[in-house]
Amino acid sequence: MQDAGRDPDIRAVILKGEGNAFSAGGNIKEIESFPSGDMNEFQDFMMLVKKTILDLHSLEKPVIAAVNGAAYGAVFNLALACDVILASEKARFCQVFVHVGLAPDAGSTYLLPRMIGTPRTFPLIFLGEPVSAQEAQIMGLISKVVPGEKLEEEALTLARKLAQGPTRAMGLAKRLVYTGLGKSLSDQLDEEANVQTICRLTEDHREGLRAFKEKRTPGFKGK
Repeated sequence: MQDAGRDPDIRAVILKGEGNAFSAGGNIKEIESFPSGDMNEFQDFMMLVKKTILDLHSLEKPVIAAVNGAAYGAVFNLALACDVILASEKARFCQVFVHVGLAPDAGSTYLLPRMIGTPRTFPLIFLGEPVSAQEAQIMGLISKVVPGEKLEEEALTLARKLAQGPTRAMGLAKRLVYTGLGKSLSDQLDEEANVQTICRLTEDHREGLRAFKEKRTPGFKGK
């Protein structure tokens, strides 16, 4: 994520799994390997999980999750940290933590209530039952359900379309949306004014104005 953020030639990112699953979640054997009496080692591991979610959430470029199969546990929440979630019709989502006596992690207790509210969040967490792609879309967890054989094509098409846009402005918009979840309306309006002032100085804004006047498609560069 840090490399993608630094590379100006990367204008959009797709996160996907290989094989039949997006990811089945945490490695139980790895979790069992931590010494039960040494809390520091496991806490360090959880801080790596935190860093991964924050790096993904704060990347100021469009990020698409292409969920091709099971997305269980922490990796369900990894998908939630993306900006757009495309899911195969065979995808399944599950907050599986309760089945091994754990509370949710990887940001689910922050992301889920803000996306679907507490009345839908608690059953997901307390019961740990799988949710189909179609159910997840109805709940507002994902953006679109597509046939499995077309998932990668759909993700690439969307990524290319986003990459042709003013990705600098998109990245700033992403920051506004996520940071605005914890602000008052007045503070958010101030931040929008600050960000809009930055956007006004970009090459893409000038190109957009020229293209509008010349009645042509703009050629944005993400700058």
